[in-house]
Amino acid sequence: YGDGASGSSWVTGEHRAMGYDWVPPGWDAWFGTGPETLIAGAGGGDNGDVLYWNFTVSDNGEPRDFPAAAPENYATHVWGNRSLHWLRQRASAAHADEEESVYRYNTTSSGLRARDPFFMMVSFTAPHEPASPAPEYASDALGLGLRAPRTPNWNVLPTTPHLWVAASGGGTGPMNATQADFVDYWYRRRLLTLRTVDEWVGRLVDELDAMGELDDTYVIFTSDHGFHLGQFGMVGTKELPYDTDVRVPFFARGPGLPANVTRGRADGFAALVDLAPTFYAIAGGDPAALAADAPGAPPF
Repeated sequence: YGDGASGSSWVTGEHRAMGYDWVPPGWDAWFGTGPETLIAGAGGGDNGDVLYWNFTVSDNGEPRDFPAAAPENYATHVWGNRSLHWLRQRASAAHADEEESVYRYNTTSSGLRARDPFFMMVSFTAPHEPASPAPEYASDALGLGLRAPRTPNWNVLPTTPHLWVAASGGGTGPMNATQADFVDYWYRRRLLTLRTVDEWVGRLVDELDAMGELDDTYVIFTSDHGFHLGQFGMVGTKELPYDTDVRVPFFARGPGLPANVTRGRADGFAALVDLAPTFYAIAGGDPAALAADAPGAPPF
């Protein structure tokens, strides 16, 4: 939001001038940050670390500041608490008698009122750099004694024709001891940062179970990209056509999905571009007929 003055190349067109009062069309509830913050550099936490501390959120079009004065203002806790609150609001509305509730009802053949399906996207920042762990885990950052996985290509200078690709990501030779130590430190920090994500995923799944909706809900867990941690001598990068960069965790559970089944390369693969048509099909639409359902929309 409001990134017009920074010259950011990834925010283009009209979105660059949007303020925190802007809510993207199609969302009933919106809670999101932009690339800048109104309170960057506020006291406490990691000074100016707007990915985890000292950030401003558009809460349904109203700017809300989260200074780093309290542990509950750690970003992963903020996203988790807000998501849990939304689920509980929805559960409460399901038992309300008001027909004008923002949460609509359908009448089933049995006369019972069933909630409409919902879609919720929770996009945690973690473990994006600087991979700042929650306060309850920060003291463990140097004490776990874990090392980044020593894959066969770890700290190995690639040979032709891969040399120029690795060089474009900073891999010009084997890492020195300081760089290798930093990769291990970064690996530990990322694991510690993800511990809080794991906890919140568990709480949200438990809440769906308590609501009686877990068996009717698809839960998909994935990421936006992979990451180098020492492969081909690269301390950290994510833009190259190697498995470490392009492969992501992808887990799904829900109605009709078999338990404990792993699909590998022999069975095909899923990419992030597959998510939108998958959700559309789950909701009852035909991805191949999107133009008929939404005139003017580009095809999947």
